[in-house]
Amino acid sequence: MQPSAVPALPNTDSSVHTKMNEAFMAHEASKSPVHHQTSEPAVLVAGTKHKRAILAEYEATYRTGPDSITTRKKGELVNPDPYDSRKRMRPSLDKQYRVIEVTLENVIATVLKEFHESFDNQDFRNLTCLSKDFASFIPNIVRWLKIDFSSLRDTRYDYESQSKISTHRVEMASAAMVHFGMDPGKFVRWMGGEYTGNSRDVRQILSDVKDHILPSDYDHLKRILMQGCPSRFCFDEDLHNKQIMMNRGNSKSFVEHPDLVNKTMNKEDRYSHVIPLHQDILKLSPYCRHTTQTLVIKPGKNPRICWDASTKRSPDEIVLNEVTSTEDEAIITFGNTKKIFLKDLYNARISFPDAPILLALADVKACYKHPRIHPDVTGAHGFHAEDFYFLATAMVFGSRASASSWEAFRRSIEALSKVYANRPDLVIKHKEYLDMINWATIDPDTPLTPATACSLNPGLTLSPQGDPEQPARIYVDDALMLAIRRQQMLMTLAAIIESIFVIMGRANTLLRQCPLAMDKWIALVIGPIMLMLGIIVDTNKMTVAIPA
Repeated sequence: MQPSAVPALPNTDSSVHTKMNEAFMAHEASKSPVHHQTSEPAVLVAGTKHKRAILAEYEATYRTGPDSITTRKKGELVNPDPYDSRKRMRPSLDKQYRVIEVTLENVIATVLKEFHESFDNQDFRNLTCLSKDFASFIPNIVRWLKIDFSSLRDTRYDYESQSKISTHRVEMASAAMVHFGMDPGKFVRWMGGEYTGNSRDVRQILSDVKDHILPSDYDHLKRILMQGCPSRFCFDEDLHNKQIMMNRGNSKSFVEHPDLVNKTMNKEDRYSHVIPLHQDILKLSPYCRHTTQTLVIKPGKNPRICWDASTKRSPDEIVLNEVTSTEDEAIITFGNTKKIFLKDLYNARISFPDAPILLALADVKACYKHPRIHPDVTGAHGFHAEDFYFLATAMVFGSRASASSWEAFRRSIEALSKVYANRPDLVIKHKEYLDMINWATIDPDTPLTPATACSLNPGLTLSPQGDPEQPARIYVDDALMLAIRRQQMLMTLAAIIESIFVIMGRANTLLRQCPLAMDKWIALVIGPIMLMLGIIVDTNKMTVAIPA
């Protein structure tokens, strides 16, 4: 912005008008390069050869030791680690968002941060008279400038006991946003930790899975773990469009259930999927916007917040799913899971005509939240809910990129479940989890419906020990498994646990929730009949049925 573009203030007080303009002019001038007159004209570097000649001359003149002084940048490591956590979530040309028009609202926090000592109490009072919004902005900004927010990065060991969003943390986070120029990218990168997945051992994950998945999935895993998602998101939004979305608010189901919304958003904050801020941040920052939220309520299930970036009320409106590219995202293949699993069951009956086929399920916890959003677009994916504004640091449920961002992880877990199959050592390793499950009583006299082999279904591939070598089949976050006997089922379950922990991180509930959904795990009853993906699968009769 050029100094001449400073918005004019209403004529509330000439002194504050003058001070605001002087402060802003000084701020703009400080950012402009200082041009010194020299006796020699500037020389442009004409290509690589010219550059190298200049560097060689510089080295010949100033080099004093054996090491080159021009071969690397200041602070650059000789052998940099490509998976260093400091290299994650860096700014990227293909992940950007901001509002095109800059208003006084967008710069007032920075102006007060840099020049608040130039203003007296009367100046602040005059600023609060500019509008209803400024009556809220000014005292909040002044208060945030005095807050020490350094403890925000402290590890939250008591996260699991959090019953409501901490207003103290909201104040500190809002103060941090002022410190970082209302830029959520800088703020989230500073926060790091769970918000950017810094605890994930990217090198080990990629090493463990590289030889077992497609190169394209390997590339997507590396991209998401190192740079976040979506793969590409560049959006310069018209201010009018942002205001339309803010005025629209949230859906009727969302507004009518404040208790459920507060409970659900507390859960999202507890597990570091969002960062709650003061609601004024939405208007103060040109890097933040609002997307309509809706609440999906199903009997027997926890309410789910859905991010509605598709609904348009006029042809001129722009919603985020319109500008979210899927061209460079992973392909989505989970839709064939049920068919493939039923085929596995049929082939298992061919290979084992006289043995009961046991069924089991495992659920991946918060699978869509595992991919982290690139810090520079957390504000683009943010939203207003109840009394707070939330930066979305984990992938939102409703984006065009949500499903594809999880697919490479899903297929990797599937692949490793076959690699780790039929290993007794994993049964010992995960005994704590395997002791939690229950087993149905099996009647040995129950008749078993046979299956006929053919060229399309010849039976299962068996290990040298005669056990099936099938991977778990994962439908979104539900892992479907089969086994022929108890010991083999224990090895199958141990394999899926190990696969989930390798891809998503070992369980450490002191710092984060377990990636294995424990509520569903302890309710698991293994047997030949089970409700799977909404249908009753009976391996004795070889049928599927609709529940009552």
